[in-house]
Amino acid sequence: MYFQYKSLIKSAVNITKPELSVFFTRIILLILSGLMTSSLQSCGKKAEESPAIPQISDTTATNKGFTLNQNVLLTAGIEFEPAVKAMFPYRFKANGKVSILAIAQADVASPFKGTVKNFFNKEGQYLSKGQAILELNVPELVHYQEQYLQTKGELSFLSQEVARQEALQSENVGALKNLQEVRSKILAAEARLQAAAAILNIADIQPESLSNGTNFISTYTLKAPISGYISHFSVTLGAPASEGTILTHINNIEDLYADVFIYEKDIQKVKAGQVVSLTFADPKIPVLSGKIEYIGKELDPKNKTVMLHIPFAVPKGIMILPEMQVTAKIETGVESLHTLPEQALIHGEDGDYIFYTENPKSEKVEIRVLPLPVYTQQHGKIGISNLPSEGLYFAVKNANIVNGEYKRSEMEEE
Repeated sequence: MYFQYKSLIKSAVNITKPELSVFFTRIILLILSGLMTSSLQSCGKKAEESPAIPQISDTTATNKGFTLNQNVLLTAGIEFEPAVKAMFPYRFKANGKVSILAIAQADVASPFKGTVKNFFNKEGQYLSKGQAILELNVPELVHYQEQYLQTKGELSFLSQEVARQEALQSENVGALKNLQEVRSKILAAEARLQAAAAILNIADIQPESLSNGTNFISTYTLKAPISGYISHFSVTLGAPASEGTILTHINNIEDLYADVFIYEKDIQKVKAGQVVSLTFADPKIPVLSGKIEYIGKELDPKNKTVMLHIPFAVPKGIMILPEMQVTAKIETGVESLHTLPEQALIHGEDGDYIFYTENPKSEKVEIRVLPLPVYTQQHGKIGISNLPSEGLYFAVKNANIVNGEYKRSEMEEE
């Protein structure tokens, strides 16, 4: 860079005296702008390992233009070359979030009204399916045990009574009405017995084990319906718990998947079983691999997107939680693109762009700006799908000096 500016200053001997002050002013501006652009380039340069991902828009030309004299281009070592057609992997990205299957999460509620007696676990602790979570005092359980035993005794008496009535009926002694009444009472008692037994089974109390004189159970233990982590408790010791009130929530974060969204123009480029790479906002989380399990069958009318469902395995020692942001990078084959050296790319505050001209050999070269909202980048080259027209030449060497002159022209216009 030093020698380029040195030779540019030496060329001042060929410029007429009235132009000398203007020429040196331009030299200073070029140096300052070039240094600023070089700094911006180094900070914003994209890594080869993480190529830029095409977005949903097309490359378009801008009306912004400026001219440079041929002697300035030669002295500064600015070179223009045409783009070269080459095959590039076609990649695009889909953003979304980490989700969890409905069967991998559970709200734990009490089927009975009671008060919290004891906690067996802490928030954030892992539980296996069926493991005890907390214990409730449930006085109404005593009533159902008592009802069960009373009804069971009543059925025993009614069974004897129906046998007696049937015997009388066979001898034409007893009234048929009495037999029918006893049978009706038996049916009602059996229904009450079954109802009490069902409630006791919910409370993990075996009705068959009950007998007169035993101590009735007045507590109920809530158990984990699935394996997973306790997220939080919504009650404290001694707190009342109404029937159906959610007391805690369990997540099995070992069964996670990514829900990402692609635009309708990319739907035909993906298929179930396709392997994708997943990246996360936290740089400590490695790039993970997953397969597209299914493609949504409903188009979002507002965003024109379709959901991809991608299960993935979580490595040991890495914590990934539901609702985390995730990006899926999807490679769907190769495509023919116009390629340029990555040195041609300028990273601006409002986006990336390159410079082009139609005639780099003219005395005064007219240069224009081409914004690049869509491009791919790998192995030191950038790939562009659409160009404004054929026969264009692009600044591939010392493009930062061209950018400095472009910034100067913008300041002059202001």
